[in-house]
Amino acid sequence: MKIRKANENDLIQTSTIFRTELQKEPYNRDISDEESFNIIEHYFKNQVMLISEIDNQVVGFVTGHKFFWIGGWRLWVGELFVAENYQRKGIGKKLMQEFKSQFKEVKYVEFVAHKDAASIKFYKKLGYKETGYVKFEKEI
Repeated sequence: MKIRKANENDLIQTSTIFRTELQKEPYNRDISDEESFNIIEHYFKNQVMLISEIDNQVVGFVTGHKFFWIGGWRLWVGELFVAENYQRKGIGKKLMQEFKSQFKEVKYVEFVAHKDAASIKFYKKLGYKETGYVKFEKEI
């Protein structure tokens, strides 16, 4: 397995993983190929994106950016997805480790995770803890 910065040639495979995984539980999001590609392309152009590759096939990715807030630099993880056939093989863990290593000055890592048991168990296993914050959203 190889982890590296994404390039434009990775966008189709990455958007396919994104769309496929979003259609499953617990997300149940039905997005088109075009919308998925546009989101991934936006991440690629505006954030740091790393991919995990096995035999020249993208099997997972992570996106995010750093920002400054109280206490110092923080890393915001926007997305972390691994293709279903490659889950529970340590790929997500390695993507997170490599992603953090890209930002030496970062003191905190933040993200919003889905509240399903698998996500919570995964992040707790990596040493993350839940905070007192609750995400609010309203369509306008």
